[in-house]
Amino acid sequence: MPSQNPEAVRWQQTVGRFDGYIFVVAEYNHSITASLKNALDQAYKEWNRKPFTAIGYGGTGATRAIEHLRGIGVELQMVSTHAAVHIGGGDFMAIHPAFGKKPISEIEANLLPTAKTALDELAWWAKATMAAKAAEA
Repeated sequence: MPSQNPEAVRWQQTVGRFDGYIFVVAEYNHSITASLKNALDQAYKEWNRKPFTAIGYGGTGATRAIEHLRGIGVELQMVSTHAAVHIGGGDFMAIHPAFGKKPISEIEANLLPTAKTALDELAWWAKATMAAKAAEA
């Protein structure tokens, strides 16, 4: 049912302008945060047939949250990349400005290869889904 809420309509229009998404995911109670779930739920057709990848952080690198996000993405008819970036709790705390205050370079050597793979997959899927939509038109 089309939303009547002006903020939801504005969000749907914003989401609809993009061909792919990078979600930054904090793990909360083995899942995604309520605010991310709400943002996903406020649109539907705007997410359809578009790819996404994720950068997750938490005790286990947000592994469980990203898996949950992938299940939600399937229901929104999205395409998930295979690769995702996982920042473990220790690494996150080491670079957090309130706690460890170390430079990101302390952990980036471990993150960059996976980030490159995830972004390359996202770009490939974005081109593929855009081409498929153009062929349908």
